Amino acid sequence: MAATCISAYKIGEPKPYFDMCIIDEASQCNTAMSLVPIIRAENLMLVGDPQQLNPVILLDKADNDVLRKKYGVSNKYD
Repeated sequence: MAATCISAYKIGEPKPYFDMCIIDEASQCNTAMSLVPIIRAENLMLVGDPQQLNPVILLDKADNDVLRKKYGVSNKYD
């Protein structure tokens, strides 16, 4: 099934329906919009090309640093 992040609410109640949610161009999607499809799957794959589009980071630098450390995201992907 394919949907935009925001239209994924039409799938049904906010519960897992799928094994995997794949978000393409993930760096261009904000956190709130991403949660709409994410909560409808058990696993998540974020896909993006750091050479094509710069990431859109809407978090404060301090919050971003905390999350990067918590989830082991290297500076290369920030």
